[in-house]
Amino acid sequence: GAQSAPLHGFRLYGSKGEVAMELRPIPARGWADWYTQELCASFPACECKPLEAIRALAAEGRYELLGLYDGAALLGYATLWSTPEWPDYVLLDYLGVTAARRNGGLGGAILKMLAAREAGRRTVLVEAEAERSGGPEEERPLRLRRLGFYARNGCTPVYESFNCGLLCQVFVLGPAPAAVAKINDRYRYRLTLTAQNSRALRQLLAALLRAAHQDRENRGVSLYADLNPY
Repeated sequence: GAQSAPLHGFRLYGSKGEVAMELRPIPARGWADWYTQELCASFPACECKPLEAIRALAAEGRYELLGLYDGAALLGYATLWSTPEWPDYVLLDYLGVTAARRNGGLGGAILKMLAAREAGRRTVLVEAEAERSGGPEEERPLRLRRLGFYARNGCTPVYESFNCGLLCQVFVLGPAPAAVAKINDRYRYRLTLTAQNSRALRQLLAALLRAAHQDRENRGVSLYADLNPY
């Protein structure tokens, strides 16, 4: 499970209760190494913000560098970019795993811990190139893998936007606010599930709804399933 130490570190624990990994701020003294050894080594130069720009945003309280650590060892990272005009939202600017630890589920672990960290505080926006973004066709499989990664790890697609001339898919981390976010002082959220409309799926949804309504922690919460809502 995940446990918080309010806004400083979020931990994943092993089966025996030991701390397995922790998401915590990267110390400012380590930013230069992170920038050259991780960010610039993993992202195209045109996608890397200048380090001084990152430092300036951080000095204004608008940028956070979080590292996924196993003890003192950095396993991955997530950076968050916010703006005072939209205090309830934050953009996941970069997400990465160190080269030696890729393809081991750590990217998903970072998203899980990030969702726990921001729950009830801010909505996390995630942006990725759309399948038909206008970019090189040979990179389409890579775009599909990235989109699939976010979808598998709890991100809900909400809209598309253009960024640097490319069409991007914007997600929110976790359930998305509904089109009408509040009715009669009750907030509404939407979780989109894309699948074949089969009998087995309908039975599964019915069972999940029954279980949710019977859970005392959901007292006062209404849940329903809407097939083909669009």
